[in-house]
Amino acid sequence: MTASSPLPPRTVRSYQMPARISTAVIVVYLVLIGLLLAVYFHGTTYVASAVVLPVLALLLLVYLVRYVSTRYRITERELAALRLFGSLRIPLARISTIRPADLRLLAPVGLFGTWGWRGRVWCPSVGTIDTVSTHSAGLLISGGPVPLFVSPEDPAGFQKELSRRIRTDRPGATPDAPAA
Repeated sequence: MTASSPLPPRTVRSYQMPARISTAVIVVYLVLIGLLLAVYFHGTTYVASAVVLPVLALLLLVYLVRYVSTRYRITERELAALRLFGSLRIPLARISTIRPADLRLLAPVGLFGTWGWRGRVWCPSVGTIDTVSTHSAGLLISGGPVPLFVSPEDPAGFQKELSRRIRTDRPGATPDAPAA
């Protein structure tokens, strides 16, 4: 471009927001890892403990990194719920509803709950859902084979941006719904 020509308008191609992270959860993870390592390094007479304790500490560290790495991105084409080992993507064209929800009120039931590796749980009010979340307050998004629960740092702002992008992609669409 020449100095006299105006710059093109800036367009935001992707909108990103981290998940809501709890300092208390991080502290609990670190305390548990520290306890396991303290028992390991202060000696144990059981051979199994020499292997089990470091493996458990490493597993907790992986879950901690997974928890902290959770984030959400909206592009021109999709919603991506990203985290270490277990991201999910939903095309914007498939999203039918976005509603505020609280995981506690949805009452999820699962072997490891929402902390499980996959994050798939069953809720009495909505059936099976996937969760890529770090907090109980968030959004329930319908549009994939299974609804997705996410917990962005600012659920209202994230819902507003996701809804705007869906309406831009599909004029006339009304994805916003009352709270679940």
